Amino acid sequence: MLKRKQPMLPKQELRLDEVLDGSSLDMIYPFSWEEYADHIESGENFIRVIAIIDYPKSRYGNWISELKRKKGNITIVQFLESSNANKMVEHYNKTIKNKQAEVLKTFDPLKKRQLEKQVEAAEHQLTKFLENESIYIYQYTYIYLQANSLEALNALSDSVQNTGSYAHLGNAST
Repeated sequence: MLKRKQPMLPKQELRLDEVLDGSSLDMIYPFSWEEYADHIESGENFIRVIAIIDYPKSRYGNWISELKRKKGNITIVQFLESSNANKMVEHYNKTIKNKQAEVLKTFDPLKKRQLEKQVEAAEHQLTKFLENESIYIYQYTYIYLQANSLEALNALSDSVQNTGSYAHLGNAST
């Protein structure tokens, strides 16, 4: 009737990698990569991200479509963020004041006309904002390049950089 208590055996600890099969997951998502100054190597993938840091000063067709026609694995990511309107209004206000002061000190007709055009442009932007016709945004554009070899990645990067130069974009590889 009375049972004797069995002596407790020490619990054996199992490691997680012994219990779970991660081989199929590793084939889909490799968890190792090496970062270099100008690219990333992840398994058999060579990756480079180019950040667009400057945009054309005047309208230039659809420059993104030129990138989309390139051969290779190219992904374009754009992120838009609302900017602080007060800073922009302050910027245009200071620009107008400074350029008008420069106009008064300038006697060269060409330089004077260029400054007057800049004042007109700043006044136009300020008026559009004050009449609620425009808002200010920050636009971030990243171009994600991927290839099977470093040579292919460099060739794709050169091709994209040449397109960016042609479209008057400022870019920086990261």
